[in-house]
Amino acid sequence: LRNIAYTCFFCTQSYMDKNPRIVEKFTRAIYKGQLWVQNHNSEDIASSIESFFPGTDKKIIINVINNYKKIDAFKTNPSINKDDLETLMDVIQSYDSSLIPSKRLSALRIEVFILSISSNNSFFASSILP
Repeated sequence: LRNIAYTCFFCTQSYMDKNPRIVEKFTRAIYKGQLWVQNHNSEDIASSIESFFPGTDKKIIINVINNYKKIDAFKTNPSINKDDLETLMDVIQSYDSSLIPSKRLSALRIEVFILSISSNNSFFASSILP
């Protein structure tokens, strides 16, 4: 099974260069949320997000969360690699190939930031595109 980057956040290299603290704070907030999800049960997670799904039975939300857990869809850190991004593009193309006419990452004309967490909890950012 290949990993899929279900949710990705992008910015340009110039934005990263001009706003390193914002990028770091945003990434730390994402990571904090990921840790929270890892350490809470499906019922707690459903309670925290049910207001975003008005009219949806909480049992359905819990079931969806359980399904995500079953397929290991929740990321445990805010990093992404090239293979994960290519898998996401494959999924998008299979749905509607006009959304991404070329799978070559360089054809997207964007720069992806990768923020990884090292053992001392510091972050570094870099582009995965040439």
